Amino acid sequence: MPNFHTSLFESFIVNSTNSFDSLDTSDAVNVSSPAPPISSSSPKSDNQHIFNNHKPSMKILNINFQSIRNKKEELNNLIDSSHPDVIIGTETWLQSNIHSSELFPPNYEVLREDRTDGYGGVLLAIKSIYVIDKIELPSNLKCEAICQIIN
Repeated sequence: MPNFHTSLFESFIVNSTNSFDSLDTSDAVNVSSPAPPISSSSPKSDNQHIFNNHKPSMKILNINFQSIRNKKEELNNLIDSSHPDVIIGTETWLQSNIHSSELFPPNYEVLREDRTDGYGGVLLAIKSIYVIDKIELPSNLKCEAICQIIN
């Protein structure tokens, strides 16, 4: 690496004058106590009280499993790192001979809709701290679906 001397850089310094005028403060108001703007693009909200009744947020994880059977360790790592309240799973590829307790920690209630052919399938895993109410779907509905009210 060559050794540059500071005089090399100092020789390239160009003295220039600023082409902008300095700020005129003769009409300035008292800057020690700023007032709200006369006009703004964001109007004041009259609904400030809404934010005082803040409910804790619910963390939801949505996963396309493409067969959850061989991914138990990955699933548990994901649950341990993200702490979801609700897990929505699609393409579970589960059958009735596989129990949900084999895949999920005991603090989750797991609701499943499996296909008879072993493909597809959906699930909801909800932390047991929540109260859930099932919504019955029409029996002639030709899809895999689970509907719940979570409180």
